[in-house]
Amino acid sequence: MDKTDISEMDTIVPIGPMESPESQPPTIKPKTTNNIKEYTKDALFKAASEGYVSQLDGLLEFLQRNEKKLIDFRESDGKTVLTKALLNLKDGKNDTIEFFIDTVEKNEDLKEFINAPFNNETDAEGQTALHIAIERRNLEYVKLLVEKGADLNAKASGPFFQRHYEGGFYFGELPLSLAACTNQPEIVSFLMNNPKNKADATAQDSRGNTVLHALVIATDKETENMTENTENITKLYDYILTEHYKSEKSKKSEKNQQDELESVETSDCQTLLNSYSNKSESEKTEVSYLESIENNKGLTPLKLAAKLGRFGMLKHIMNREFPHEETKLLSRKFTEWSYGPVHCSLYDISSIDTIKTDSVLDIILFRSKKPNRPQMLQIEPLHSLLRDKWDYYAYIIFWIHFVFYLIYLAIFTSVAFHRKDGQPPFAVENTPSDIFHCIGQIISVLGAIWFLSKSIQNIKRNALYKKGLLINGFVELLFFLQASLLLVAVVLYFCGREEYVGLLVLSLALAWVNTLYYARGSKQLGIYNVMMQRMILGDLFQFLCIYSVLLFGFSAAVVTLMDDRLADKKNITTSTLIPDKCGKPSYSEFHFALVEMFKFTFGMGNLDFTDDVEYKEVFYILLVGYIVLTYILMLNMLIALMGNTVENTTEQSENIWYLQRAFAVLDMERSLPMQLRRKLNFSILKKDEDKEKDKNNKGKKKNEDKNKDPSFFRVIEKDWKKWKSGLRKQLKENPVKTVQKRNLHGIVKDFHRRLRNDQPDGNGNHNNKDGSLLEENIPK
Repeated sequence: MDKTDISEMDTIVPIGPMESPESQPPTIKPKTTNNIKEYTKDALFKAASEGYVSQLDGLLEFLQRNEKKLIDFRESDGKTVLTKALLNLKDGKNDTIEFFIDTVEKNEDLKEFINAPFNNETDAEGQTALHIAIERRNLEYVKLLVEKGADLNAKASGPFFQRHYEGGFYFGELPLSLAACTNQPEIVSFLMNNPKNKADATAQDSRGNTVLHALVIATDKETENMTENTENITKLYDYILTEHYKSEKSKKSEKNQQDELESVETSDCQTLLNSYSNKSESEKTEVSYLESIENNKGLTPLKLAAKLGRFGMLKHIMNREFPHEETKLLSRKFTEWSYGPVHCSLYDISSIDTIKTDSVLDIILFRSKKPNRPQMLQIEPLHSLLRDKWDYYAYIIFWIHFVFYLIYLAIFTSVAFHRKDGQPPFAVENTPSDIFHCIGQIISVLGAIWFLSKSIQNIKRNALYKKGLLINGFVELLFFLQASLLLVAVVLYFCGREEYVGLLVLSLALAWVNTLYYARGSKQLGIYNVMMQRMILGDLFQFLCIYSVLLFGFSAAVVTLMDDRLADKKNITTSTLIPDKCGKPSYSEFHFALVEMFKFTFGMGNLDFTDDVEYKEVFYILLVGYIVLTYILMLNMLIALMGNTVENTTEQSENIWYLQRAFAVLDMERSLPMQLRRKLNFSILKKDEDKEKDKNNKGKKKNEDKNKDPSFFRVIEKDWKKWKSGLRKQLKENPVKTVQKRNLHGIVKDFHRRLRNDQPDGNGNHNNKDGSLLEENIPK
């Protein structure tokens, strides 16, 4: 092969990477025509991957002479020489990157070249050079690309960048989200603060997620303890939130900014809350707009963390407290006063309490399937909010429901016990007993309809799944079966079928079993009930699956061994004397053999039929094997597994009981009218005189304003770690008296006060019509 042949070859694969030009392996060389170099796509991509600028001499002249653009040299997946060079950095450098950019800047549209995305022939569709530079953690090239006009809103939307793609990585598609999710604070800071082209933190990807949503998704799953990854992400979350707030604040006049800072610097608790509550609509939007953006499923970052079970991020957002005055209004928690390790905090529960639609509590209980839901409910203020709801009114309503259910159960039992024998339906005679019996039947049927509708609503709301059966679905299924059996029995009754009695009895038995639902009102009984459910759905279900196989298998074998001829010879002398209806079932009948083998499981079997067996030795082998496997082995194993379940799951059972009680609290709350629920809330809202000012806007967005009104919840906490770490910025200098636990008389008295109209007392103070705490109860 001569030199001419070598120079005209398209590709020669190098043996390995070389450090100096003198030791370069044979590479793709551009063709020369009349002393002008010719470049092919393979030659350009080879030079880009190796990083040797010397191989690109004369590239600009070649492009200008042939009227070509560098962007025209692309691979089938849309990859350009620039992205190829960024994918092949050596020690964070590739000299061909600057060369390509300079060449394109002189000959063609630079922005088109820099922002050229991957096409749909690859899983990385939509990825640009900026995405690659960020992923390679190279701040220098990120700055270069942004300076040259890189699109900060380019979306990498290929399958690899979507959730639930095996082996992929979802980061929110946008460059800012990629930098944040890969924990690159320097690049995040540059993208948000560079003077030439700032990244928009409110930009949304194809799922409607902002960079805050992406950070929530990127945190570790279902972890109670804050991991290093979650801790880094929460810091970036706060940084992006505060930087966006500062950027928006800088757009306003200096006078308005100074007025807002002065309102925050006051130490008056009510003034602070009013400054948060009484801001103009534009100021509210400015303060919380980024964190209040909803994705395509209507979830804010806070609600998304609740739905996905991101424990660390959810706790961080709800307990966020900024010490600096400039960003204090971004806090969701305010320290009202503190003394040693004890401190009183005011939590923003605007989107947490169930008084608002699609609240965090609703999402955790009814829309999330994560197993760490009990742990999430232990986070403040969720824990104290649920506890106060239960102590204040939910437990009273709960036990009232229990009393009414017992009354219904007594009526249902009496109706079933005094049923008439014969062919239904029966005429109602004009006697007191028949009239009362008919009334009882009507009450029983109406109760079944109510239970059926309620259970269907709860099943649809809870979206039953395997783990959810243990938490709340088990009870709902039992109530559904109870109501369905009774209603089917009613249909059979009016159709004149006596079989209605069987369904009626089954419904009655389930009705008594369903009284265990109210065991969740007591901690001890509730935990015991949870353990029973765990054993039924776990150990007992597995036992029955294996036991049913053995029972059917050995019963079929015994029936096969039976010889009907032996039985006929044995009874031939008495067959004419005993009527057929008095004949005893034999083991040749499968259902009879099944029942008798079931008795052997518990040591109650009968061996009188052995004379009818053709091969007794085989029968005894089968019988001994069956007894050993079921009576000796499986029953003892079931007992051992149940004991192990009780020993190992006591803490889990307590968490599940707490979650079940939370379901009960919200169920009791949902049974109340909305107006009454508003009067029973625990939040600290705006002062009455401030509400008078809002009446001018009464006709504008009434429903939206109700959901936007901020509200706060007071919690007394004790934290030795924070006390040792440093002093908090507090709103009051000294501790103040807080609401103590009330007895039943105090609850009823306060409940009556909350239901009264807004009438002034002797001191001129007003009760709050929407149920908020009185003004005089708010610390000054």
